[in-house]
Amino acid sequence: MLSHYDASNMAPLRRLIANGTELRPFSREIMEGGYRAAFSLYAEEAEKNPDFHKIYGEWLKFREDIVTWFRVAEARFESSLYALYKT
Repeated sequence: MLSHYDASNMAPLRRLIANGTELRPFSREIMEGGYRAAFSLYAEEAEKNPDFHKIYGEWLKFREDIVTWFRVAEARFESSLYALYKT
């Protein structure tokens, strides 16, 4: 489903750019605030919901492992690739 929306975003994005919209990434402050808010919510839900607690704990371990991999392999590759594209 996510790939469908990613692909569907291109036509509206091109229209925005064609009409002068300046695309900028969120600031680090905004991204970190969102991260903290999300993980606070997850922790709160894990305290109340035993099913979520189990899944969340397993997901955190998986996430730690996969982030290590993506930081070394995927992030460097994508960052280098994106730098080659001029928009």
